Amino acid sequence: MDRLYERIQRILRDEAGDEEDDNLTDTLETIVEAIQAGSLARDVVTWRGVRSTIRSFGRPNSNLAGLVDEDLVQDGLLALSTSKALALKEFTQPPLGGGPALLRVAVPAKTPAAWLPLGGDPKLQYQRELLLGPGHTLHVGKISYLTVDDVSYPEGTLPVLDVEVL
Repeated sequence: MDRLYERIQRILRDEAGDEEDDNLTDTLETIVEAIQAGSLARDVVTWRGVRSTIRSFGRPNSNLAGLVDEDLVQDGLLALSTSKALALKEFTQPPLGGGPALLRVAVPAKTPAAWLPLGGDPKLQYQRELLLGPGHTLHVGKISYLTVDDVSYPEGTLPVLDVEVL
């Protein structure tokens, strides 16, 4: 499933080559239709682990302060988990270029979204993922640091970005 998700993201970000086929485009259309068919009934707080802040934000995790009060336009799907522990354990490890970060993501009511445990791979239901469609903007609020005892990070801290979906 991860490879499929990555291939779909490449299409959305205009990074796909000729290797992508019509079946994948059809899958993407089905996913976007599912997201657009539903919306959140209330505000929710979700979590997203980032393995590489260089890839996600263009800077190392030691230099994220410049993102505060910035609006970041996202061009791909945004997968979020309702479980902080799971986002931390599975989506910040292993750390990659620039180091990891954890996002606390506030998603307002009426945001189009698909609850993946209802239609995704049954083996991945434990991830408790909510999927947002392409073209959303994230507003970065404050950045704090979490001390993590059970996962190995440099200096024992992990940046936590409070972001809001606009």
